[in-house]
Amino acid sequence: FGSFGLAFPAAASISGNPVVQTMITNGMTPSTFGIYLNRNPGSNGGQVTFGGFDSSKIASGASISYLSVTSAFYWSVVFNSIRIGTTTLTTGSRAIMDSGVSLIFGPSFAVNIINNIIGAT
Repeated sequence: FGSFGLAFPAAASISGNPVVQTMITNGMTPSTFGIYLNRNPGSNGGQVTFGGFDSSKIASGASISYLSVTSAFYWSVVFNSIRIGTTTLTTGSRAIMDSGVSLIFGPSFAVNIINNIIGAT
């Protein structure tokens, strides 16, 4: 098994172009993509969908928000709020989505609350 990183060229840890850059070079410009990380031990991993997202992976009643990328180094976004279940966190903070690892980086206070809600350790 290996990692399937979607880094910008400046942040890539491989020689050569990362997947998204190769797609752009070949005329396939994915304006959106969805990443699903499976958290069930013993199950097959996750999924990357280019050009959109797999709606079967979205919880019933949940909604999708599109955010602009704020850095050409990391997949960095600024979000005004995040809602998990009935809890809404208002932050106006920057978060980094890293597809090369199963991590999402953000403000400590928000990450601690999110981990508590989803039962992460």
